[in-house]
Amino acid sequence: MVNGLTAVAVNTTAMTLTWAKQSDYKGTYSYLVHYGIKAKEKNITTMNETALISDLIQGTNYTFWVTTVANGIQSDQAITSSYTRPDVIRNLSVTKVTTTSVFLDWTEPQGERSYFRVEWESSSMNNTTSTKERSINIAGLTAGTQYTFRVTAVAADNETQGVPLDTSKFTRPDVIRNLSVTNVTTTSVFLDWTEPQGEKVLL
Repeated sequence: MVNGLTAVAVNTTAMTLTWAKQSDYKGTYSYLVHYGIKAKEKNITTMNETALISDLIQGTNYTFWVTTVANGIQSDQAITSSYTRPDVIRNLSVTKVTTTSVFLDWTEPQGERSYFRVEWESSSMNNTTSTKERSINIAGLTAGTQYTFRVTAVAADNETQGVPLDTSKFTRPDVIRNLSVTNVTTTSVFLDWTEPQGEKVLL
């Protein structure tokens, strides 16, 4: 019987299966690997205790059965399941920028995904949320501050993640307050005002 069946080196469209060498067979034998989803099931045969499985769909759960075949007789199957990594999202953009909010949208990744993990950070904070949609409005930001926004596709096991895509944007500075004109002469005036809310900006 096959022991220690494990999926390793998992990426978006491929993974490698490994398992322990058969110690109870003395003659010649091979391994039958069966896998697939829905109507796209496949079989491959190998003489080694490893198999590279490729042409998979991103962010998808695959079940693998590995059987020892000796003298035309198959042993009991070993079974394991693993998700491929979701693909990276595309075309991340930041729009509708105000003093305290931005709107993010992006294009779906290739293949499958369950939801998106959305992170935003500045020099003083870091926040994370999730959404099943391909856009999100992020509020409660600080005026005049640079933020890095990062979006990652996550598979249905809530663990397997794609490569994140990020972009940076400043929120709009807030309006200054209490603008006044004093010390008026024939050729000059003196202006002063109160700092805007949020980060200090060049005035």
